[in-house]
Amino acid sequence: MGANTFYVTARRGTYSTGELIEFAPNQYRSGYADWPDAKTAFERLCDEDRYENGHSYSGGIGMKHSFVLIDTVDTIAEARDLAERLIDDCDPRVDDKRGPAGLIEVREGDVQYLFFGWASS
Repeated sequence: MGANTFYVTARRGTYSTGELIEFAPNQYRSGYADWPDAKTAFERLCDEDRYENGHSYSGGIGMKHSFVLIDTVDTIAEARDLAERLIDDCDPRVDDKRGPAGLIEVREGDVQYLFFGWASS
């Protein structure tokens, strides 16, 4: 088994699930999912990755079972630079393919969370 690096971004908020839900006879509305916090976003992203990749060694976020908050920065560019530096430097918080994913929170812009790390492939 090998390992791949992954970077996954998520926004805080309410998003369409793509489902249509019948709320009255022959009346439908879109289903929505709330990602009010990093934990909910992480769980949803892991579930989606496992579904898309058959619960096997995808090298993606679905191989992770937890995350560790690394830092909070102002922009997604800062978050990406920090994540790449931590991976390049083999930071022990994110250097284990079986360990937690890293999380960097972003204060500004549409993207609010950057999950990253190594995952089994």
